[in-house]
Amino acid sequence: MIQEFVTEEGRSWLRSHKGNGHQNEDWFGFSQDVLSPVSGTVKLVRVNDVLNQPGIMGKGFAIFVLIEREDGLSVLVAHLKDLLVEVDSQVKAGQVLGKVGNNGQSRHPHIHIGAYHGKEALQIRFDQKAVTGFVGK
Repeated sequence: MIQEFVTEEGRSWLRSHKGNGHQNEDWFGFSQDVLSPVSGTVKLVRVNDVLNQPGIMGKGFAIFVLIEREDGLSVLVAHLKDLLVEVDSQVKAGQVLGKVGNNGQSRHPHIHIGAYHGKEALQIRFDQKAVTGFVGK
């Protein structure tokens, strides 16, 4: 989730939205670029045209993209909108896949990322040195 540093009445903290958060546009992450975490081939795309309202659980599946690397690692990125890729597209790590959305079984704008080797779910660990190459783009 994308958060912003907010100061009110002399107190400061991170918040996920402005105002009461009742509109998707109130959420700082909504419509932000979602970057591909890996280079590979888009193997599957699911689309759900329903946009949820914050605070109300949606139904069905989230919009997602499944990317497979040459070594068999697959990465799924979910709760997107405004997709820019399609099945069989070649993507590079850091390439924009779409925007942060609010669809499927979700109550607010965010994304999920899962990594798999075959059917085995993998623990994701972030390489902060690598991530700094994407900051500010």
